[in-house]
Amino acid sequence: MQLHQASTTPKELMKIVNDYGQRITWHLYRMYRARNSVIHSGETPKNLKMLGEHLHVYVDSIIYEILSRMSSYNNLNSIESAMFEAHISYDIFIELLKKDKLDKNDLKIFFFTYKSYSLVVSDTDLN
Repeated sequence: MQLHQASTTPKELMKIVNDYGQRITWHLYRMYRARNSVIHSGETPKNLKMLGEHLHVYVDSIIYEILSRMSSYNNLNSIESAMFEAHISYDIFIELLKKDKLDKNDLKIFFFTYKSYSLVVSDTDLN
């Protein structure tokens, strides 16, 4: 789901973010179970190719995010610092959502700064 298809009230946005996170968690568990099946029993899951393609997308997204942050912020000089900064940014975003402190301008700044995420907000949807 893209954010421009949903209402962007903090409560609804929090639900979208939580649901999306849960789906990714489940998907990573499926990948891990498939990996275990291959490694421990030699069985090849029917959906192995699809899981591999999804894992590739996740890895590409993480690498893109790290490189984007390291090239945008002069003080980020390691992968660890870029990941830490991403974690802090996410935590701040979630806290603002919980406190209902985000307005449309905050959402524009957040989503246009971190446009590599698959949750996309278009400018017209926030006006």
